[in-house]
Amino acid sequence: MRGAKIIPLILCVALGFAGVGYAAWTEKLTVKGTAKMGELDWCYKDNVTQLDTGYDYIAEPGVTDSNDFEFRQTDRNVGSTKVLLQDTDGDGDKDNMVVTVSNVYPGYYNNIQFQVKNNGTVPLVFRAADVNTPPELDVRWVDTSRYPQKAGDINSFSFHFRVNDSVKEQATYKFNIDIKATQWNEAKF
Repeated sequence: MRGAKIIPLILCVALGFAGVGYAAWTEKLTVKGTAKMGELDWCYKDNVTQLDTGYDYIAEPGVTDSNDFEFRQTDRNVGSTKVLLQDTDGDGDKDNMVVTVSNVYPGYYNNIQFQVKNNGTVPLVFRAADVNTPPELDVRWVDTSRYPQKAGDINSFSFHFRVNDSVKEQATYKFNIDIKATQWNEAKF
């Protein structure tokens, strides 16, 4: 029995002297890379147009099934709407729209059309518009884009508004429209 314990030990020593053994070689492999991120950026184009370019339009307080106001043109030029596009972050892109409505009256109506351009390198989708208006104005956003807009693409949008009966005399009203966009693969269709 004692010989059975010694034989494996002698066999291991003999194999070691014969040059048989276990060896492991290692080598390090390094991978370096550069990742350049894309940019999500868009801006308003300068070609803003509006329905009220002379004689005023008025709309009834009711709304049709298509969420549009029923409106008609008058024979008077009283109210006015000014649209100002601003670059608020200094990057050269106009990213803020301020609408000023003055000398208006209950029922005054206008429709504003504008375009936005994808200045970035990543396709984007416009998700929503936050319309920050005083209660004297009823603003309706017309959503025209739910599909990805590639870099360089230009898309058209519009909104319309009616002045409510609660408007104050000789008042001027301002409001902003903030459009939210997200990268195309995060959009939910």
